Amino acid sequence: RGYTLPDPNIIVGHSRDATRTAFFLTWLKLRTLCIYLIRSTAYEPLTPKQWRKILGLEIHRTTTATRFGQEHMNLERMLKTCLDEGGLQGSLDISNLAAAPIEWCGQKLLATMPSSPMAQEILWELFEINFRHELVALD
Repeated sequence: RGYTLPDPNIIVGHSRDATRTAFFLTWLKLRTLCIYLIRSTAYEPLTPKQWRKILGLEIHRTTTATRFGQEHMNLERMLKTCLDEGGLQGSLDISNLAAAPIEWCGQKLLATMPSSPMAQEILWELFEINFRHELVALD
């Protein structure tokens, strides 16, 4: 079963603080692209495993010689294709997410864990968008 956007539990459910922070920050960097992505007619919901890999793009750099590395590269390629299709080239360098700006509601953020109220807003948005898309899919 796939999710339109990452299940918020993937982000908050991680036991390591550093990974949880990295997942939040990567989501904020990819948010605009992912929201565009769900409007595409070619979009297929991703599995939790695929979302974990996308959210971990910055922290799980791998060699392409492994199966994990190949899956990683395929997800990067998919995101790059979405950038191209959406006319968003140049707005985000998937291979260099560390340099991408971190924003929420038009506010630039530092590369630290969002405050608790902000984290709740981010998670609420994820829950809400996923719910709406599941509801539409049932119709």
